Amino acid sequence: MPWDEFYRKYNTRLANEYPSISALNELWQNRNVISPYKIYIQQNVVDSITEAIDNIFRLSRKDSYRKAIHSAHGDREILLSSAANLSVLMSYDFHLEGVTPRLLEINTNASGYLIADALYSMHAQSNPFPMAMNSLKKSFMREFQYLDLEGSPHIAIIDEAPRTQKMFPEFLFYKSLFEKWGYTANIHDYIDLTYRDGGLLAAEKKIDFIYNRYCDFTLSDPSSEQLRRAYLEGACVFSPNPKEYVLLADKRNLVPMSSDGWLETVATSDISIDAIRKVLLPTWHSSEFVDISGVWQKRKQLFFKPPQSYGGKGAYRGSSISRKVFNRVMSEDTLIQQYIPAPKITFENDENSTGWKYDLRAYAYGGEVQMIVARIYQGQVTNFSQSYGGYCPIFVY
Repeated sequence: MPWDEFYRKYNTRLANEYPSISALNELWQNRNVISPYKIYIQQNVVDSITEAIDNIFRLSRKDSYRKAIHSAHGDREILLSSAANLSVLMSYDFHLEGVTPRLLEINTNASGYLIADALYSMHAQSNPFPMAMNSLKKSFMREFQYLDLEGSPHIAIIDEAPRTQKMFPEFLFYKSLFEKWGYTANIHDYIDLTYRDGGLLAAEKKIDFIYNRYCDFTLSDPSSEQLRRAYLEGACVFSPNPKEYVLLADKRNLVPMSSDGWLETVATSDISIDAIRKVLLPTWHSSEFVDISGVWQKRKQLFFKPPQSYGGKGAYRGSSISRKVFNRVMSEDTLIQQYIPAPKITFENDENSTGWKYDLRAYAYGGEVQMIVARIYQGQVTNFSQSYGGYCPIFVY
């Protein structure tokens, strides 16, 4: 269908499914957030991703793994917190090296799930993830089981200045979704929440459950003190939660995981080390290198990023980094990862002559993959800045 018609139908579907979007002051301009194109990948790619995520998650439940993470850099208070829940909407991001998925990073509070699920419905092909919404609901229901209350929980969707976030429309989608499930939900700036008398409050209303999109992942910034106290004292359930970030999504974990022999020291016999190792990229910390001249010489095969980066902030591809910036990042808390270029793709009826790159995002709850979507872009990293770029459905053959 013509692209104008595609976007019109997509927006109509969202408005019908998630009526809270009517709170937007103007129509959501999403031509650089969702793509009308399609990507086809082999079933064995999906199988490798699924197997790796299952094994990485089960590894993270092992005491030997947790002790190793804690001794390296873990936030002791967070790791020893009483939170027993997992985290909704984790994601694992991959590039493809041929047909082998290579893990770039693990994320908590990943965006795009509802956006991508609606996108799949726009295509005639059979949806490869038809149970995605059922799986999402089950994951939230399981998280709600950790609430110690009678009746329906009050949910707060939180972020920093949420109305200024590029994905604010998705917050409205979740508000509608929670209300459709029979719960009350509101969107709040994290800074407006207060912890008092054993309860976390928003506008004097007690919050039972936080759907957490805030990117202070371990609640360690001084401005997050109220949230951190509420989390550590079990005042409400946070999901995604800081403990899962430390165990899985802290990018520093990739340094030991990708080093020779480390997996063998922490994995038990029920973990497939091969399933994990084949997706890992060699990753180092800048502090490992006394003489950085060798790193400079190999920079074109490397990628540099802060341990707690998100959305590509502070990340540099080695082939384009200047010596001044290189010297700076090497003196800072920086991760260095083997660079695997994003696969390139062209589409039929594409007006853009430069082509596209893409990565694969797998959403998971625990060790279960719920949905996979591609994100297409131009430039150094995923950036949601080109028309017809953004989330793109994948179909399996």
